[in-house]
Amino acid sequence: MFAVGSTDFSRFKPDKDETRIKVEAIGLNRAEIMFREGNYLE
Repeated sequence: MFAVGSTDFSRFKPDKDETRIKVEAIGLNRAEIMFREGNYLE
């Protein structure tokens, strides 16, 4: 499993034209993980 990290955004309030959503999980493919690690060659 590859953990990106988390941040507590509860102290930030959305503007009138914005909506806050709660994200439980995201998916990364192999190329995105390699890019984050600096191993992706273009």
